[in-house]
Amino acid sequence: MASDLIDEVRAGQVISSAVFNSLLTKVADLEGRVKDLEDKPSGGGVDDVLITGFDPPGQVRLGEPLAIIGRGFVFPAMIAGVPPSPSVPANTVMINDTQITNFLFDSTVNRLSFIVPTSLGFAASTVVTVSVSNQKGEAQPRTYTLLPPAVTTVPPPTITSVSPASQPGVPFVVIVGQDAVIGGTNFLADKAKDHVSFTVAFPGTPSMTFPVPTDSILDASPTLLRIHVPDVPQVLPIMELPVVLSVRVDGNSTVASRTVMARRF
Repeated sequence: MASDLIDEVRAGQVISSAVFNSLLTKVADLEGRVKDLEDKPSGGGVDDVLITGFDPPGQVRLGEPLAIIGRGFVFPAMIAGVPPSPSVPANTVMINDTQITNFLFDSTVNRLSFIVPTSLGFAASTVVTVSVSNQKGEAQPRTYTLLPPAVTTVPPPTITSVSPASQPGVPFVVIVGQDAVIGGTNFLADKAKDHVSFTVAFPGTPSMTFPVPTDSILDASPTLLRIHVPDVPQVLPIMELPVVLSVRVDGNSTVASRTVMARRF
């Protein structure tokens, strides 16, 4: 049976450094998981905090999503503050000396998802130490490789208009579960290279980000994106909630953001 690490290598085929480095990374990750199991006391509880891996497993660029895989994490990942107090993380995640202060909507007791801060400022591939702690304890830190942000090859996007597809005359409003039209500049015609998300911005509510899947980007051109707005549970019937609409394109790490009102009908 072929290995899960790499495809079978044919006789005489040259193995690239990228494939070999990927193999080394996955072997190191497997060794780390085995060590965690060997070091864990036999009487340890199932809720002990433990990092078992990462998604993606090998490396990621600054400004891109990363998930810590494990167990014993606290859910929800953010604790709502009572205004004027802000929401605070329920898990202390550190990358070297930098704390992660916001988590994505798909975080669970076994997964902590977030955007790697560009403020880390690495100009080259760098191995960092990742740690997780909460009221249950502290996980054994793990190492991970971060890459510098992607080189800018296209102009930054801008958002100039947003409206429901069914009500084009209603400015800067979206309806959850329905289509919306985003006008702007420097979007990419290849919708797989456009990245759209909504972040809940209601005071006192944990900040949560809802990415728009590629298959929910229905049309894309340099000046228009037609999307299907994801279901944001915090938007209740017969109410409006301010959310932050963000657009990023491949080839430029600049994020265009605009606060819009989300409705549910």
